[in-house]
Amino acid sequence: MSDSNFSIYPKIIVEFENDLDKIRATTSDDAKKLIDLAYSLSLEMDKEVKKIFDEISSNISKETQEEIDRLRKNYADEREKKISEIKEKANKNLEKAVSEVLNAIKGVYK
Repeated sequence: MSDSNFSIYPKIIVEFENDLDKIRATTSDDAKKLIDLAYSLSLEMDKEVKKIFDEISSNISKETQEEIDRLRKNYADEREKKISEIKEKANKNLEKAVSEVLNAIKGVYK
């Protein structure tokens, strides 16, 4: 082998090591970019999850309030119905009592 071949080997080895250093630096930069991207995606996903959670909570609150309002209306309707029935019975009893009193008064004057 000649001296020229031996002098090329150190140059090739140095060049190879420089290329490895460049690859390591590039890989490190790429890893940093991937970590930053993953972090930003995680933040974005957290925002979306919070938004969806808030929307679901709002819908549940709305549905719950609608159910409460429906139950209140049903209760009020039933209450009014019972009050009407009681008033109707009271009026019938009053008419009956007035009729009895009038009959008693008629009986006294006969």
